[in-house]
Amino acid sequence: MSDDAYIYHITTQDAWQQAQREGVYRAQSLETQGFIHFARADQVWAVANAFYRGVLNLLLLKVDAKALGDALRYEPPDPTLPRQVEAAELFPHLYSALPLSAVLSVQPLIPSADGSFAPPDGT
Repeated sequence: MSDDAYIYHITTQDAWQQAQREGVYRAQSLETQGFIHFARADQVWAVANAFYRGVLNLLLLKVDAKALGDALRYEPPDPTLPRQVEAAELFPHLYSALPLSAVLSVQPLIPSADGSFAPPDGT
């Protein structure tokens, strides 16, 4: 396992509100692929730009990786991913629902005028 203390997940405001009602977060990929996709801090902006360019109403969840235990695995990405994601990189995948207690912060993920995403100033 990677020693990254924090991992990140991009979701919609609607999905996060549903998680709050249910007490646990389940991404659609948990049902279709068996896991929830995450990214390390150094990967999150490439992922945001590869998959969510120009999308509004997104949130970035910061998650305590250690709180996820053995259900968290670092694995290669899907080979069909866009070129912005390096095939040799390992990505965090959570093979269970995400307990809300592991979510440390939730912040809006707002695209710039051209639809791209970048880290906030000062980070």
